[in-house]
Amino acid sequence: MKHTYILLFTLFVSTISFAQSASSYAVLVEAKAIQNPVSVLLTWNLDANASTYTVYRRLPHEPTFGTAVATLSGTDTSYTDTNVELNKEYEYQVKKTANGYSGFGYCNAGVEVLMEDDKGFALLLVESNLYAQLTDNLDQALEDLRADGWRAELMDVTADTSSAYVKSLIVDHFSGLEGNGLLYIVGHVPVPYSGNLYPDAHTNHIGAWPADVFYGDLDGTWTDASVNNVTASDTRNHNVPGDGKYDESELPSDVELMIGRADFANLPVFTEDEVELTRRYLQRTHEYKLGEWTLPKFALVDDNFGGFNGEAFAANGWRNFSPLIGKDNITPADYRSTMAIDGYLFSYGCGGGTFTSAGGIGNSAQLATDSLQTGFTLLFGSYFGDWDRSDNFLRSALAQGRTMSISWAGRPNWFYHSMATGHPIGYGARASQNNEFLYWASYGARFVHIAQLGDPSLRMEYLKPPTALLIDTINTFHVSMSWKASTESSVDGYFIYRKLDDNAFTRLNAEPVSGLKYIDSCAILSGIYTYLVKAVKVTENHSGSYWNESLGAEGFIEIIADKHADGVGYFQEDFGSSPLTGTFLVTYMNNWVSSVEWQAEGNTITGANVSYEPSGAFGTFFTYSSTFKNQCSELSTTQAIPLNIENISEQEVNIHPNPVINGGQVFIQGNSQLRFVHIYSMDGSLVFVAENQSIVNLPKNISTGVYMVEIATDSGKIYERLVIE
Repeated sequence: MKHTYILLFTLFVSTISFAQSASSYAVLVEAKAIQNPVSVLLTWNLDANASTYTVYRRLPHEPTFGTAVATLSGTDTSYTDTNVELNKEYEYQVKKTANGYSGFGYCNAGVEVLMEDDKGFALLLVESNLYAQLTDNLDQALEDLRADGWRAELMDVTADTSSAYVKSLIVDHFSGLEGNGLLYIVGHVPVPYSGNLYPDAHTNHIGAWPADVFYGDLDGTWTDASVNNVTASDTRNHNVPGDGKYDESELPSDVELMIGRADFANLPVFTEDEVELTRRYLQRTHEYKLGEWTLPKFALVDDNFGGFNGEAFAANGWRNFSPLIGKDNITPADYRSTMAIDGYLFSYGCGGGTFTSAGGIGNSAQLATDSLQTGFTLLFGSYFGDWDRSDNFLRSALAQGRTMSISWAGRPNWFYHSMATGHPIGYGARASQNNEFLYWASYGARFVHIAQLGDPSLRMEYLKPPTALLIDTINTFHVSMSWKASTESSVDGYFIYRKLDDNAFTRLNAEPVSGLKYIDSCAILSGIYTYLVKAVKVTENHSGSYWNESLGAEGFIEIIADKHADGVGYFQEDFGSSPLTGTFLVTYMNNWVSSVEWQAEGNTITGANVSYEPSGAFGTFFTYSSTFKNQCSELSTTQAIPLNIENISEQEVNIHPNPVINGGQVFIQGNSQLRFVHIYSMDGSLVFVAENQSIVNLPKNISTGVYMVEIATDSGKIYERLVIE
């Protein structure tokens, strides 16, 4: 497959007429959300050489863009999509056909797009010695993942184990994965090597490259039997059978996990050691997620290659940044000198490279003394895409300043436009790794070297979170919570998320809570409840609008006993009626029971107090079953009890105490002679019988719960409920 890519690339280079700049190979797409009617307006930059623009659309889960939704002239610079639903996300591709070249732009857009309630599963994988020295910082990173809605765990591994063993731990951890999975590697966890490739086109650099995608591909087949190449200048890249380096140059199957690595080992050019560089990185990403610091929403492009025979590496900057911060907010400028003074949320730089430098950008020694004001950066040049080397340029850039994420973007192209609708950067990294034909990849699609350096859970922006979440129970099934307000300048309110044990998070409120209190009336099952209270705000950006959110104020509470839809139901005859009539009656044991259904003689009756005329005569039996449903639509209780249809004269019966302790005495008082007492459980089972006794001694082996008591007197029968505690 790799040779096919090379051939296609060669043909492309030989037939294209080249644009003047890298930006010409990108379509700078933006989107605006329109409320009435709900629609998305796409706009892009005018290219005087363009002949047509073709617009495609897909839902994020669809495998292709399919057929075009619009074909426009070369002078058109906009398209309005009216087939749009509120809160729904769409992805657009705009293809430009020009005089001798093509350009592509991408945009995830919508109107008030909602972020996922449950982010998925995350594993924070840490090198053991590093964890021992940075326990507090790494535990905080774990809590940040959980506060963002990830079901996250931490695992540490030693640096001297094999990548195959580490892979087995990862596969076990994500076994049966449904939904998103995220792998955040911190420290020099064993680096997998794979392939016989040289994406920088230098023959002295052919062989195995670092391949963290190995860890993210949970079900692919990776071998170590066929590649035999020791021609690379650096022995790290040598690959022979049985050496623990894998054969695959391209992904054998899609990567399932979003992967990112923060590894600051072997950077002697810095005065700080690995521990301090890691601590500093973890601290700045933590503070960014809390909204304690931000960077201006501008982007910088430092292009030292230009069109480069049609590859136009810097188009990665122009193409990605336009839907994120707007085409008018992208500035061509010098990378280091500019960002030493001014802040840019995004940046791109490319130039002829070595392992420790990029021409026109700088070198690792300079970066070691820099404090550049950029958060998310893309860099490209020869050699340094092979990041597992002493003083590597990519890892050096990640170690300094405000930088939080880096990728080697140019071979192939990278796609981060989904960050504008709240997706983490790892989402775009995975899309870039798995991409073959969905996006314009250029050379190197699905090669195993494609790697993101940095925390893969990072989002483009965060609100400041609420704090001091307090949780308590009002009663056995109502959970109350209160919190301190976010210090954000303005928010639309708060979303409340809940998960039970290890289940997925769900959002409890459809509309934001405007106050600082909330009651969950559906904590009806036993287990550990985790609550997240997140500040939310509809945020307008250059990809429409979406519900941006903070990390969550987190709290826990344990609910001990299951809550059932308990009640006591019975048929109360109409005294002296002929033919027999009566009413189904119910006594609720919980105020959250919402509906009752009765089954009597094949008929379904709905309601707590409904009339019914049985077909049976006096002295015959029929069976009724009643179903009690709660307001949470999660539980129901069905009970079936045989009843003898008898005329019951008006009488009064008193049972006390009620509730009664297990094994205690119950006193039954009435105005007629007592004949017998039958006690039924909620499933209709007869559990106790007493004859001619007004004082009933309950056995200790009767379970606690709600029961129905059938009391027969000389005047007839009556039914009461009894609670045994």
